Amino acid sequence: MISTPARFQTLEKLEVLTDLEQGTLLFAIMSAPMLRSLELTFSEKLRIKQFRRFLDLVCPKLTSCSHLALHVRLSRNRDPQSLMYILTPLLMLKDLRTISASVTTSPGLSLSDQDIIDLAVAWPRAKVIELDYEYSSPPLVTSLVHFAQHCPDLTSLTLPCMDFSLVSISKRDYPILSHGLIRLDIGEYCSIPDPVAAALFLHCIFPKVESELFGINYSIEVPDCWSVFINTLDALKFARERESVRQAPSNYNSNSSD
Repeated sequence: MISTPARFQTLEKLEVLTDLEQGTLLFAIMSAPMLRSLELTFSEKLRIKQFRRFLDLVCPKLTSCSHLALHVRLSRNRDPQSLMYILTPLLMLKDLRTISASVTTSPGLSLSDQDIIDLAVAWPRAKVIELDYEYSSPPLVTSLVHFAQHCPDLTSLTLPCMDFSLVSISKRDYPILSHGLIRLDIGEYCSIPDPVAAALFLHCIFPKVESELFGINYSIEVPDCWSVFINTLDALKFARERESVRQAPSNYNSNSSD
């Protein structure tokens, strides 16, 4: 029970398990200009609009935060069924390095390609992004190029599912990037119509991705398309590393002659 004003002027880290009423009261009276890390877990189910109003209140007080983790269960209702509707208040937090959102709800939430663009642009300093939610319509895997373009420090990205359906028919040329993403965790074995094209695309934008960090669930049978996808990705990475080693002596000799 919160009975006295809590201003927390020097507070740097806060972990809270709360209900909506007490959480709203806490952040309504709290001023924590040095807060760097917040982990917030709700003990009760909320409506989507209730949670959105709460974040509208809280986020302006979190401009100094670099780590944010949210855990919430949402009740079934007719509120907007978009994950972006919930996350929009977080877009003002430009200094976030670690973002983790665990949202349990039914029916699932949508996340569009435009939403991916908005998230990538909003969090340019992000190193870890974890979005764990029940989904209704996942974004296209090709939308990941925006994380590669706008989040140069990103090393770990978690999403529940991606839509691989357009990779094989896309005629667009994607930039070859030297992005440092290592972990790409896709929660489900989404269908991959053209696993070779999917691997070529991911290797093009995330050449350092480690396939063993895909979060593969080996307790169930791995679909053939995923086996081809992972094997192709490994082969591309090996070929790239081998070519880099082969070119190293010639680069050294060229620099020496200068």
